[in-house]
Amino acid sequence: MNGNDETDTLRRVVALLGGRTAFGCEVATLIQAHDIVDMGVPIVCVDNLLACVPGLARDEVFRVALDMRWIEWANHRARYRVLHARRGSLLWSFADMLSGVMDVSGDATRALAWIFSIRSDMGGRAPIEVMATPPGYAWVRRCLAQDAGIRETRMLLTA
Repeated sequence: MNGNDETDTLRRVVALLGGRTAFGCEVATLIQAHDIVDMGVPIVCVDNLLACVPGLARDEVFRVALDMRWIEWANHRARYRVLHARRGSLLWSFADMLSGVMDVSGDATRALAWIFSIRSDMGGRAPIEVMATPPGYAWVRRCLAQDAGIRETRMLLTA
């Protein structure tokens, strides 16, 4: 991945999470993103992610992206203004994956279809189920890269 790809990906993730308004500053480098996640991702980023992607299943976002149930989220939201580093990291990773899927598929509707579709290369599970663990996340990234390569090849063949 070259610098421009990293910058584009970072921009897309930051936008999904609410951008400058949510973070209170410009997030232009990966080290800035690291520092934000380490200090605590603002809670409003969860709302922004859900608003950016209509149709995103709230319960799945909380289960996969935050490792908590809805009721736990309501309690956390009432008490705190940020997600601590572990949950902030999960949210960031989820937004990163969603951004990648949206980039490959072309739009949010197709991205959601991909994320929730049952796949044989994932043992009969959907990517949203598999990406809840670090090895599963890596596997979903690999499958996404393969799908991107197939899509790119199809576009070249039909051009």
